[in-house]
Amino acid sequence: MRITVDTIESERGYKRALAEIETLVDQDPRHGSAAAARLDVLGAIVAAYEQEHCPIAPPDPVDAILFHLNRLGEDESALIRVMGSRTRVWEILNRRRPLSLGMIRNLHASFGIPVTSLLGPVEPARRASL
Repeated sequence: MRITVDTIESERGYKRALAEIETLVDQDPRHGSAAAARLDVLGAIVAAYEQEHCPIAPPDPVDAILFHLNRLGEDESALIRVMGSRTRVWEILNRRRPLSLGMIRNLHASFGIPVTSLLGPVEPARRASL
């Protein structure tokens, strides 16, 4: 079994690697086969390229809060004990007020939301278009 290790140095190479991965996945290679090994190698190379060239921005803090509440099966009323009042929760969720350091600490401790997800800038309030 011979497998060559490639590097991806351009967008064109990246697209070719993705196309080859798709072809290999469609073939449903057996574990231990040359095709399965090639798929593993290509997957690692593509992941390294994406990490360097396609970084994922951290989520908006409000989106992170809502995601974690949903994940835990909680609703927005669970935030009142962390943020202090229904009005303050409304202001945060409607992007009218930034999170304070105390709120960030409480959200992390109470819901396990990563601090890095809560530190980013809040997107401006979204306005409905007419």
